[in-house]
Amino acid sequence: MNHDVIFVGWGGNKLADSLYEQTGIPTVCIGRMDGHFDYDLYQIGGKVIGKEDRATELTNYLKETLSVITNVTNNISENDKKSIYFWIVPAIGSPPRSNGIYDAFEYSGVINVASTTDRQALYETSNEQIAAWDPEYIFLQARKSNADVNYHTLETLEKDPSLKNVQAVINNNVYNLRGPVSDWDTAIQLTEAMYIAKILYSDLFKDLNVEKYGNEIFKKFYGVEGLYTEMMNFHGLFN
Repeated sequence: MNHDVIFVGWGGNKLADSLYEQTGIPTVCIGRMDGHFDYDLYQIGGKVIGKEDRATELTNYLKETLSVITNVTNNISENDKKSIYFWIVPAIGSPPRSNGIYDAFEYSGVINVASTTDRQALYETSNEQIAAWDPEYIFLQARKSNADVNYHTLETLEKDPSLKNVQAVINNNVYNLRGPVSDWDTAIQLTEAMYIAKILYSDLFKDLNVEKYGNEIFKKFYGVEGLYTEMMNFHGLFN
C-alpha cells in the first residue's frame, strides 16, 4: 500500500524525521506528549488531508460539548474543589508516576495535587509524597480488567503502611481511569472530564449520562456506535 502521508504522535519530530528519511513519505508530527486538550491536531490534520471544514466542525463540537461540564465546574470555588492524585501505570513494586498536566482534571473542577509550578508533565513521585499530599481521591490508570498485571487496587493501598492513612484510601475514594494509552486523545479526554466530574460532584451532575455522551462523542469522531461503552468495558471501568 502506498501512503500519501504519515502522522506521528508520541515519537515527536525526531521520529517524524527518521520515518521520512526511511520511507520518503511526507511525515507530520501531530501529537503531543502532555495532557493538554489539543485542538490544533485536528486543524493540522485537516489541512494536510484537505478536510479543514471537518476539522473545524470537530473542534467546535469539542468546545461546545465541553461546556456541559465547564458551565458547572467553573463556578466551583477553590475551597470546594476536590483534590485528586492520578497514578499512571500503578504497577505494584514500581515507583508511582503521575502527570502534572491533565486538562481533563482542570475542566472537571478538581485540584491535581501532582501539578507543579513549572507545568511538569509525566514524572515519578513516591508513596511518601502521595501521603504528604493526602488527596481526597486517587485515580489509578486502568488496564483490561482480566489482564495478568499486578496493578494496585483499593485493597492493596489499604495494606500499604505508607498509603493506608491517605484520605482517598480511608474513604474508599479510589477509582480507575483510562488515562493516556499510546497517546493523548482529546475526544477521550472530554469523556474523561465528564466521568471524573460525575464521580466527584454527583450532586451537581445528577442528570449527566456519561455513557450516553461518551457514545455520542465517539460516534461523532470515529463513526462507530457504542464505542465508548466497548472501551470502558475493555478497561474494566463498567462493573
